Amino acid sequence: MKKILLLAALISPFYLSAQTTIVSENFDNYTAGSYIAVESSDFITWSGPTGTAEDAQVTDSISSSPNNSLHIVGNTGPMDVMMIFPTVYTSGTYELSMKIYVYPGFGGYFNIQESQTPGAGWKLDIFFNTAGQVEILGGVSPSTTQYQQGAWTDIKVDIDLDNDNADVYVNGTLAHSYVFSTGSDGNGTSAAFGGINYFAYGGSSTALEAASYYIDDISLVDNTSSGVGVVDNNIDLSIFPNPVIENIYITGKNLNEGNYNLEIFDVSGKLVLAETVYISENFTKEINSSFGSGIYTLSLSNENGVTTKKFIVK
Repeated sequence: MKKILLLAALISPFYLSAQTTIVSENFDNYTAGSYIAVESSDFITWSGPTGTAEDAQVTDSISSSPNNSLHIVGNTGPMDVMMIFPTVYTSGTYELSMKIYVYPGFGGYFNIQESQTPGAGWKLDIFFNTAGQVEILGGVSPSTTQYQQGAWTDIKVDIDLDNDNADVYVNGTLAHSYVFSTGSDGNGTSAAFGGINYFAYGGSSTALEAASYYIDDISLVDNTSSGVGVVDNNIDLSIFPNPVIENIYITGKNLNEGNYNLEIFDVSGKLVLAETVYISENFTKEINSSFGSGIYTLSLSNENGVTTKKFIVK
């Protein structure tokens, strides 16, 4: 079931954030036992045919929100379905979220696809094994975290195509951050996504386990900023070194002369530094990195616009 909503909220004196729900799927609009690629135009099978062993079935046996979910079961297939988003996104910022329930004694898996065509490119792979470990493949350095079998796990992926970054959250905790264009193996080049693939696979990238898992409450939200003072892409803002070890050095080019608000936020959105700086066309500033280890966002803004950059403190 797809719903289209439009919400706008003022989050800063300098810009508006327009939030649009693009996809909201809870599977409650389908009959339990039906094949999802037959019932919904938003789903296809990997190879094409619908209503076959490759197609996944709606179930009412386990669900996060009443009454249905999608059940993926098998051992390296044959179940292999893909949810196609309305378009291939190449700019903007998005929040992709879902709930996954991995049945005790089995594994689970999904990936984000670069295109609406299966197999064009893998942008993120997430594996769930029977020991309660989550393996996250995104960029050059994979990550692992924990989850609980037999319980619903919240997954959220914040995708910033403009800054080419993705943050993966598991049950509300940041588990992985990487350059989105590099994809699952770290060798990709395209900052784009067009769908999500659910395959009957479990375990890890190196140790296969049979799969039995349920998917519910899939959501794709467009968080792209718009309105007064939108992101100024003409400003050339750099932070180095990144990751930061001691001091942070900020350089900027193509700025209009005047006063700017320089703010730094941690991953939870808490403001950790705020000051007003006077800037001419080009500037360089040094900041002591007295912050704890983690991922931060630097914002430089005035009445005309805002530009942001993410950086990591080790």
